[in-house]
Amino acid sequence: MTFRNETLQFDDEDWDILEAAYTEHTFRLVPSRWQNFSKLATLNWSVQLFSDSNAITIPASSGIYSFCVEPNLTDNLAACFLMYFGKANNLRRRYGEYIREIRAPKGVGRPSIKRLKYYKSTGYLYFHFAEIDPAMAVPQILDTFLLSVEKSLITAFAPPVNSQITDAQVRRVESAFD
Repeated sequence: MTFRNETLQFDDEDWDILEAAYTEHTFRLVPSRWQNFSKLATLNWSVQLFSDSNAITIPASSGIYSFCVEPNLTDNLAACFLMYFGKANNLRRRYGEYIREIRAPKGVGRPSIKRLKYYKSTGYLYFHFAEIDPAMAVPQILDTFLLSVEKSLITAFAPPVNSQITDAQVRRVESAFD
């Protein structure tokens, strides 16, 4: 494969190197955070390939969602790279916002969306979602509850796109093992 535009030309080897650099992510596996995880709700997850045509299948209810990259290379081997957690008062509307942001012209939108856009183009990006019980529908309670669940999941899993662990914190902990 050769990639060309007005100013750039890449052969297969160059493209592989560029793609590897662009898609490099740091995943932090922190067992103590898993052990301290506080399960605030039972989340029954559903999953859809992240595509424009699947927007209609996403419920218009409140919930928690995540983006995962799933290569699906082998049968019966769970290989999922958790990239991001979020919360939404309307999952379908939030899904549509991501679709629109991914379609936005170059230079418009959040930097994290560029990575999601790339994985969407490969066909490996999946949208996982869990609806929240409508009994939590009192707006003030629902917003607080969604935020608490989202924060709990981010803390436990530290996904690379919305991980709130700073490099300074990581270096301080790593130094303890030197």
